[in-house]
Amino acid sequence: MNPWLALSLYLLVVWMLIFVLRKDIQQKMLWMSILTFPLGFGEYLVVPAYWIPPSLFNLAQTTRIDIESFIFSFAVGGISACLYDVFCNKHLQTTPLFVNSTRLAYVVTIVVVTFLLLFFGIKWNAMLAFSTAVGVSALIRILYRPELAIRTICGGALFVAFYIISLSFLLGFYPHFIQDTWNLSHLSGIILLNIPLEEYLFAASQGLFWSGIYEEMACGKVKVKSLNANHKCR
Repeated sequence: MNPWLALSLYLLVVWMLIFVLRKDIQQKMLWMSILTFPLGFGEYLVVPAYWIPPSLFNLAQTTRIDIESFIFSFAVGGISACLYDVFCNKHLQTTPLFVNSTRLAYVVTIVVVTFLLLFFGIKWNAMLAFSTAVGVSALIRILYRPELAIRTICGGALFVAFYIISLSFLLGFYPHFIQDTWNLSHLSGIILLNIPLEEYLFAASQGLFWSGIYEEMACGKVKVKSLNANHKCR
């Protein structure tokens, strides 16, 4: 099994475990994963400038879009959105999701405009431009919705820890995955724990953005309470 598929399937297994064990966040996980699933098409923008991953049927090499990217995107969306709820014992009491269309349009506009300016204007690589764009949107959420600040920041930190531990675990089985796959000569050159800095930035931006987006879009229709009243998380 190629390491890119192994990582994607591992994340999907984690997604399924959370989904089965936490019925109260199933609706949230599904919505977030459905939203992030199309981001698999973004692989077209990062191959080969950012990396050239091994893929099923060599699709990444031939089409710059692969099956693994869609599995990865689906799993990352649900996991990053719910890690805060899992680790801080937050229980969601949900009603049917009512999306604030104005707020949604505002968030999408911020992300798209920032990405286009960085990618086409400043000529940043697509991964860094996207990470910065969603990071900027998360920062604006913290300022606009301060009650979501702790959820957003903690969610970001938790996903960084989870993602880096997962990637490090994978490197134990595929020690040359980073050197053989990432286009390190076109990146920052900063390597932390055998992982490029850009992967930390990717994980941080995804965690920050997706950890509070459901609550931000739901127009206050989501009630959250701690499963343990004495838990320190807020």
